[in-house]
Amino acid sequence: MVLASALDDVLVLDLSLHLSGPFTSRILADLGARIVKVEPREGRKLPYSGEGPPPGFVASNLGKQSIAVDLKSAQGRQVIHDLAKVADVVLENFRPGVTKRLGVDYETLRGLNPDLIYCTITGFGSNGPLATKPAFDAIIQAMSGAMEATGESDRPPALMTVNIGDLAASCLASNAIQAALRARDKGAGGTHIDMSMLESLMYLMVFHTQFYLQQGYLMGRHGSGYGPRSIAGAFETSDGKYIQVLCPYVHFQDSLQKVISEVPGFDHLNTDPRFASELARAENNEAFLAIARQAFVRRSEEEWLTLLAAADIPHGRIQNVGEALTSAQAVHRGMVAEVDAPEYGVSLPSMASPFHTAVSSVAPRRMSVPAFAEHTRAVLGDVLGYPEHRIDELVRTGVVAAREAT
Repeated sequence: MVLASALDDVLVLDLSLHLSGPFTSRILADLGARIVKVEPREGRKLPYSGEGPPPGFVASNLGKQSIAVDLKSAQGRQVIHDLAKVADVVLENFRPGVTKRLGVDYETLRGLNPDLIYCTITGFGSNGPLATKPAFDAIIQAMSGAMEATGESDRPPALMTVNIGDLAASCLASNAIQAALRARDKGAGGTHIDMSMLESLMYLMVFHTQFYLQQGYLMGRHGSGYGPRSIAGAFETSDGKYIQVLCPYVHFQDSLQKVISEVPGFDHLNTDPRFASELARAENNEAFLAIARQAFVRRSEEEWLTLLAAADIPHGRIQNVGEALTSAQAVHRGMVAEVDAPEYGVSLPSMASPFHTAVSSVAPRRMSVPAFAEHTRAVLGDVLGYPEHRIDELVRTGVVAAREAT
C-alpha cells in the first residue's frame, strides 16, 4: 500500500521503553520508517514467562531493528552520538534528567545534528510540579479524570484494561513527529517535541473536558449508558448474550421503541405518555431502559441482531477480542497478518497496519519480531560505516552486544 512506504526515507533512533514510546515507533514502522531500537547491553527484562515471543513485545516492536548498546559507557554513548548524527528522529521516554545523565539529551544531540527531531514522552511533561513523578498507564487514567468517569454509577471508579494513557501518547506523538518532519522539510530545522501522557489522554477526552470547561458539568459513570438522559445500554438477550445499543437521535429512538413494542406483551409502549416524545423519553429514560431490558430477554441475540439491523438502529453484539479478530469484517479488512519471529523459528499472527488507501501501489512489507541485538552488526556497518574490526572490538569489550549468525 502507498502509506506502507510513506516514511521509507526516515531513520528513527528509538531509545524508549515500556509501551508509550515503543508503540509510537511501531506506528512509524507501519508507515515505512526504519526504526533502530536501542536495547540495554545486558539484555531484555520482560515480564513474561510463557513460551514463544512475549506478546506485549511483539505488538509494540514489529518491524524494527534491534541493537544493544551500553549507554553508561563512553564508547556506547559515542555509538549513539554517531547514530544521532545521521538519524531523522530520536525517541525517548525516560524520566526527566535521565537522558542528560546518559549524555543523550536533546541539547547534546542537537549539537551533533541541528535538523534532528527529538521526541520525549513522559507521564506529566518535562516541566511543572509533577515532572519527576513516576507514571504508568493506571496512574494517568486516575489523574486525568478518565478513571473517575469509567464504570457503573454505584460502583467504584474502574480502570480501562486498554492502556489508553500510554496509547493516547503514542498516537499523538507519532502525529507530532510527522508534523515536525514536514515542518523541517519546509525549512524549520529540528525541534524538541515534549509529549505527556496526561495531556494526551485529556486531549482525547473531548466531551468530558469541554462540558466541564463550558458548563461546569462532570460526566459521571454510566456503565454501558451514554449519559443520564441517553437511550443507550448493553442489553442481555434470552440466550445470555449482550448487545450494545445507542440511539442519540430521535429517529433512532422512535425506531427502537417501535421494535420493542412489537415484542409480545410490550405493545403498550407506543401509548405510554412517558415515552410519547424525545423530551418525555429523556425525562423517563430509566423507566424506558428498564422496559427495554425486559423486552430484550424475550428474544435471542440472533433475533435481535436481525430486528435492529432491519430497523437501522445503531447496535453491535458485545464480542470478546477473539470474536472480534475472527469476525467477517476483520477478515475482510485483513486486520490480522502473519509476522515472522526468526529467533523462535516461527511465524505468528499479529495485528496488521490499519492504514488503508484507495490505491495500493506498494505491497505492505512482511513484518518481523526483532531478536535481541539481531541487527547490531548491520546497523553499525551499513548505517555508520564502521569497519568489521571496529565492530568486533566493541562486541569483545562489551560496549555492544550482537546476535551472531548461526
